[in-house]
Amino acid sequence: MLPVRLWRWRAATRLGFPGCPGRDFKEGLNKALTDTGKSSIDFGSGIWQSVVTVQKNRNEYAHKGGKLVDRFPQVPVVEHAIETMRLAIHDIYKRAGKQSPSWVDFDESLGWLQTGGIVMGSAHVSLIGPGVDPAAPETLRIVLVTQSGEEKATEFLAGETPIEDVLEKVEDRIGSLNVPFSGVRVYRGTNLLHEERLDMRGY
Repeated sequence: MLPVRLWRWRAATRLGFPGCPGRDFKEGLNKALTDTGKSSIDFGSGIWQSVVTVQKNRNEYAHKGGKLVDRFPQVPVVEHAIETMRLAIHDIYKRAGKQSPSWVDFDESLGWLQTGGIVMGSAHVSLIGPGVDPAAPETLRIVLVTQSGEEKATEFLAGETPIEDVLEKVEDRIGSLNVPFSGVRVYRGTNLLHEERLDMRGY
C-alpha cells in the first residue's frame, strides 16, 4: 500500500487544501476544510457516524488477531463498508467543491481503457493527449514499473498540465490496474517528478 503520508498529501492536493492533514485524520480534515472556508464534518451524525463504525470494524479485522476464518467478513458487511466509504469520499469532495475521482464508483477493474493514442505492444496501451509530442522535453510522461523494473509509458500529457490533474490521472490509473506493477512514476522529459511504490497483493 502507499505510505499514509503520501495518500494524505495527494488527497490534499486534489482537494485544493494548502497542506497535508496531520496524524489525526478527523482533526486534520476538519482543519483543512475550515481553513479554506468550507463546512466542517460532524463525525457523530449521518454518513460519518457510519464511517466511525466501519473503522472500528476494520480495526477488529486488521489488528485484533484471532482465527483466520474471522478475518473474512460476510458479503453484506463488505458491501456496506464499501458503500459507506464511497458516500464519505463523495461528501468530502462535495464540501471541497471538487469532482470525485471516477474510481470511487468502480465495482470492478476496467482494465486498459483506450480513449485515444497508440497501442504499444500486445497488452499495453499508451495514451497521448491532443497535440502532445511524446519526444518533446517538456512533455509529462506517466509510466508504470513492472516487477522486473521495466518502465512502460502509459500516458503522455502536455507540459503545462497542472500537477493536481497529473496526480488525478495517476490515481485513476492505479485504480484501474488489473495486473501487478511495483510502482508508478511521472517524468518531465527525463526528469523524475513523482514516484509511488505499489504493494499489489493477491496476484
